[in-house]
Formats: sequence, C-alpha cells, structure tokens
Amino acid sequence: MDAPKTPTTGRRYAGKSLEQRRAARRSSLIAAGKAVFGAKGFHAATVRDVCTAAQLTERYFYESFESREALFAAVYDDLIDQVRDHVVAAMRRQVETDSADMAAMVRAGLRAYFGLIREDPQAGRITLVEVFNASPQPERLSRRMGRLAQELILPLAQGRSGADVGLLTAGALGAVVFIAMRWTLGGYRETEQQVTDSALAMLMPIIFERKSHARS
Repeated sequence: MDAPKTPTTGRRYAGKSLEQRRAARRSSLIAAGKAVFGAKGFHAATVRDVCTAAQLTERYFYESFESREALFAAVYDDLIDQVRDHVVAAMRRQVETDSADMAAMVRAGLRAYFGLIREDPQAGRITLVEVFNASPQPERLSRRMGRLAQELILPLAQGRSGADVGLLTAGALGAVVFIAMRWTLGGYRETEQQVTDSALAMLMPIIFERKSHARS
C-alpha cells in the first residue's frame, strides 16, 4: 500500500512557501491598516484604502480578513502586544536598577507607555479613540485591554484589603487610559513628566497599601 501523500503547501516563489507568502501579505495588511486607521479613522477608512497602502488587491485582503472590522481587531491586538512588550521591558530595566522601589518601577512603565503614545500618534489614536468607533468590536477589544491590565496592574492590587481586586484593577486602568486619551486629544499639551506623575498619583494608594500590607 502506498504511503499517504503529504498535503501540498503550494509552489514556492522566491524561496517562500504559500503559507509564508500569505503570512507576509497579512503582515503587510496589518501595517497598512495601522497607517490608514491611524490617519483617517475607522469610519473613513475603506478596504480599498488599506489595499492601496499595502500594494495588494482586495482578493488578498479577503484571503486574510473577512471584514474591515476584523482587520481593525488584528491591528488593535498587534498594537496592544507592542504596548505590553514596551512597558514590561521598561519595568524590567528599572527592577534591574532597584528591585526594592516599586513606585520607580511603575513610574518607568508609565513613562514608557506615554512616551510610546506620543512617539506613535497612530497607535494612540487607534487604541484610545478609534477602538470606540470600531462597531461591533469595542466589547471584545475592551476585554483585550482588560487582560493587559491584569498582567500589569493586578499584581499591584493583590493583597489590598477592603476592595474588590478586579474592580480596583479596572478602575486603575481606566484612570491611566483616560489620562492618555485626554492627553492625546488635547494635542499633548502637558509634558510626559506631567502625565506620568498624574497617572502615578492615581496608582500610588494601591502601591503603598500593598507594601504596608506586605510588612504587617
């Protein structure tokens, strides 16, 4: 009996398999989506705009995404991953400098976040403004941000007495995001130092009660 045939992966072009070419096209569409959504906004952006920016036909768009909303979700997820990696890296660098100073670690993470938002206005617009326009995606996307809060903020709230940790985490995240949103929509009038200090002031009660609870 003949051995079963291995499913074909398509012809190779320029040394790349079909799957590799598809993955490359998807990455190009996500990059183009960020540029288009970040410049025009969700409602003004069209599939054709994205395809033009990616230099791909609409056929290839629908190969990767079933709709404009699906592309927006992929762009948003990619940006949130970038935010997480950027903030975590900054916090880890601070820990290596002074592992005992939790406030300094949080400040480093906040500074990294606000710095990224200012250096990349498209990321700021998409994650802080357009996410609320990308119907029917906001609920799912907000859950994605909630998971990020659990990763970054929840450890600070653990051990706090007299409060629901989940609600406290959501409130802390909301405060930081609202500060970032106001700063972005206001044209970055305040300095990065001012917005970092303001956000840290919201988180300080959580940090210090956690530390005092740990000592008791």
